[in-house]
Amino acid sequence: MKSRKTLATDKSDQELRGFLLDVVNAEDQLTDGTADYFFSRYPSFFPAKETDIKALLPFLGRRMTSPEGLLLEGRQILYRAIIGEMREWLRAIWDAEDDYTREWRLFNLQLHLHRVTDLNKNPGKGKYLQPPPLQAPINQALRYLNRNFSRLKKCGNKDCKTTPYFIADKGKQVYCSAECSGVAQKICKRRWWRKEGPEWRKSRRTKEKPNKPAPRKAPISRCYKKPV
Repeated sequence: MKSRKTLATDKSDQELRGFLLDVVNAEDQLTDGTADYFFSRYPSFFPAKETDIKALLPFLGRRMTSPEGLLLEGRQILYRAIIGEMREWLRAIWDAEDDYTREWRLFNLQLHLHRVTDLNKNPGKGKYLQPPPLQAPINQALRYLNRNFSRLKKCGNKDCKTTPYFIADKGKQVYCSAECSGVAQKICKRRWWRKEGPEWRKSRRTKEKPNKPAPRKAPISRCYKKPV
């Protein structure tokens, strides 16, 4: 797929794709807030992180916790609200049975992200009547996802540990990588040998079995004399 850039603030398709796949395939320890992996690796996708954490603190209401503890708790809550929830919504979008359901789930994901990353702005009753910024990298990523609904696939290798959720380069692509394709082929071959192997070997032995030559008669000795 060709990279696309129109404005200086635009992310390339490759960057957007990498971000989405990183989130949707993230392991649990990268989504629970104990590691700052995504905020540090993709800082431009979350430019208001520290501001949002401070805006979240009044809602915690913990009097017995130190300011440092509140900041840590606020950071973990925000991380789970953004990364943890985003991963689950993305997986639900990948698993959707049709594009209508995908669009509905994508809209709800956008609304959720808008709410949890806009805690200290636009107060009032009409706070969420305005959509999130069009050029915000995280929204560019979700628009990229929308454009590629037909390419959202789950790897045919059920034991895939790398990218079980992937974006296909070709419409008929079944596996996320050549490695997973090779593993699946080996499993298929083993299954075939267990089921069909004995009969196949038997038929091969029958075809390759040589014809028995006719028994040879014992040669007559030249020294043999007819009895008188």
